[in-house]
Amino acid sequence: MVASVVVATVVTACAMVQWRNRDLRLAQQALTRGDPERAYQLVTAFLSEQPANTTAKALLARVFVSMGRPEPALQLFDDVGAATPEELHALGRALLMQSRWSDALPVLTRAVELAPTNADGLYELTSARLQLGLYKDALASATRFAQLPSHEPRGWVLIGSIEGDLSNYRKAADAYLRVLEYAPAAKNLQVRADELFLELGRMLLGAGTPAEAVNHLQRSIDILPSADGFVSLGVAQAELGELEAAVDAWTQAVTISPSNLVAREYLANERLQERDADGALQWLKPLEKSPSLKASTAYAFQRCFILRKEPKLAEQWQEKAAALREREKLAVAIENLLIEAPLSYWARVIRAHEFASAGNWKQAEAVLDTVTSASKDPFVDDLTSAVRNRSALPPLTRLPITQF
Repeated sequence: MVASVVVATVVTACAMVQWRNRDLRLAQQALTRGDPERAYQLVTAFLSEQPANTTAKALLARVFVSMGRPEPALQLFDDVGAATPEELHALGRALLMQSRWSDALPVLTRAVELAPTNADGLYELTSARLQLGLYKDALASATRFAQLPSHEPRGWVLIGSIEGDLSNYRKAADAYLRVLEYAPAAKNLQVRADELFLELGRMLLGAGTPAEAVNHLQRSIDILPSADGFVSLGVAQAELGELEAAVDAWTQAVTISPSNLVAREYLANERLQERDADGALQWLKPLEKSPSLKASTAYAFQRCFILRKEPKLAEQWQEKAAALREREKLAVAIENLLIEAPLSYWARVIRAHEFASAGNWKQAEAVLDTVTSASKDPFVDDLTSAVRNRSALPPLTRLPITQF
């Protein structure tokens, strides 16, 4: 009799364990099919009876990530860790949600190592690498992503974007053309169709093939007229010797975006070629106090006042153009350094400055932690202090440009 009671008790206990584990399995299935709310109900019910269960806690962390709640997810992962590919991927995503690129990078790298065909993991790993300026590595993971069945068009969009950032215009154009092999209408991509055709046209322009660019730029405008589209179309037409059509395109750009600096500068330069200083000034005047003023725009102002025989104003704009050239020279040097030597000392310093400028103080601190031990430069010391105190940053003009 006693033995029968013991057996019955054991059977009942096993049944209860199986029933509870069934809830955990159902929660996992709900999460897999994209129903995090149902998964949350099931896993929290499970944890109410087994609050110390680490498997359930890790699953709840993944549920929080799927719900867009990185803070409680990271708290749980700090408690139980992340071991499986799914858990590592969720941890990496939670860190990405907080723009903690440096922390996310090794986690996502490990997640993809354990699950090489994880498309979302590869895409997010590529994003983290891009945020940290690791273009070569980003291109490698983007290429792997593009090789996965059904992900080819999105993968080639990613490759095209990276090649464009690297100024590899022909490679970028070829990548976008590959996109169109899979998605001729450029639909269901991570960018709109008009944006894809615009980028393709721009890359073809950069590659020196304006005739090939025109059709794609026109297709972008046909889908959604934009100032950027008309500016690029005008450039292509001008390079083909179709100046009248180019002027019309740039005028359309100004109609859409009255403050468009590039279009107004092109239109002013067209007038200056005809020695029409007054006509050029009509296009340039709205740009006079623009914070985005370029050296070339200031030079156009200078030419206007030379033609109008106003030497004092011409001299003022000459000085302004010279100052802007120095600023642009620094910007080019910085951009080249970030692309060519992203892991160098000064590239990391500049990247930290960029993160801090964007308000991502924690990521700025993470990057500076890798360089401050070797710091012997006043700019780096001041930047470190500003980041720690969340205060005004030293201007990039203080960078010792000769050192890099």
